[in-house]
Amino acid sequence: MKEKPIKGSIVHYVLPPRPDAKAGDPRPECESRPAMVVDVTTAGLSLQVFTDGERDRPALAGSGEARWGEPVPALLSRDAVKHDESGKPGTWHWPPKEGSKR
Repeated sequence: MKEKPIKGSIVHYVLPPRPDAKAGDPRPECESRPAMVVDVTTAGLSLQVFTDGERDRPALAGSGEARWGEPVPALLSRDAVKHDESGKPGTWHWPPKEGSKR
């Protein structure tokens, strides 16, 4: 049986691609961040995503959520987020098991 998220579950949200990603960069082009489920709807999950401050500025700048000269938000609200275990940007997946590469 597949596990289903409920309010309060912790999942991972995949950020948009970083425009500064280069070949051989040890960080993945699209990084995931922990997020708490605040609602479960037929459209998807409503999430509060925990950012990594300045480290996430490049990925968030394109959406206007981290303008240069302003602080990077500590939390992002996301609604109707769909599940995708392959890690497509803008989706959620379960946190990886210990020892996995994601």
